[in-house]
Amino acid sequence: MRKITTLFFSVCFIFLLSLASFAAAPRLVDEANLLDASAQKRVTAVLDQVSDKYGMNVAVVTMKSAGDKKVGKLANEILDKRYRGAKGGAMVLLIVMSTRDWYISTDNTARQAITDAFGIDKMEENIVSELSKGKYEKAFTEYAGTADTLMSFYQKNGRAMAWNDEVWWLPLVIALGGAGLLTFGLRKWLVGSMSNVKEQVSADAYIKDGSFNLTDSDDIYLYTDVHVKTIQKKGGGGGRYSAADSEHGGGGGKF
Repeated sequence: MRKITTLFFSVCFIFLLSLASFAAAPRLVDEANLLDASAQKRVTAVLDQVSDKYGMNVAVVTMKSAGDKKVGKLANEILDKRYRGAKGGAMVLLIVMSTRDWYISTDNTARQAITDAFGIDKMEENIVSELSKGKYEKAFTEYAGTADTLMSFYQKNGRAMAWNDEVWWLPLVIALGGAGLLTFGLRKWLVGSMSNVKEQVSADAYIKDGSFNLTDSDDIYLYTDVHVKTIQKKGGGGGRYSAADSEHGGGGGKF
């Protein structure tokens, strides 16, 4: 009996330790020192706010180097070891500075709202340009805000947000544009009907016959002014890649 009791308490103790370890995992781990102390507090507050709102873990981890590990696989490992287990799901944004990689890993619960296609595309659209500019606090705040938007949509609609959900305003714009063109056309017709001066289509119509005589003409080349500007492709640098599997969603790339 004593052995059974001892075993029971040992199991409970180990379980409680694992819970404490899970709860103690900070949602911001800035090993690459991209943020000062004040910025770390602000980003942590935003991550905690979104995480607590949905009962999930929304985390950011920065590293100087991933060593010989692939960034996507490493992000999945970090999610599993530090953040998996929250009822509402878990996701982590991993930044590796030596190779300038970003990668977002999601568990299957978070993956339902933050899909590998639209969800990760929106993350890339909102954070990569900020990462490229070195605005890391802004990038991490955008990451949390985008997660909030996608999770909120999922909870309200029972499905993940898709591209067509972002263009709900297109019919309204078309309708307003059509009304504007109709108004402009009607006004032009009314003005024209009230005027006894008819608009001419050519400047020649305004020249009185015999009042102008062109005696000589010549084309003179002055100079060519060429401006060259590098246009960066949307998303920063490099193509997207994914380490998604049966237990993880996500994707990443370069910045």
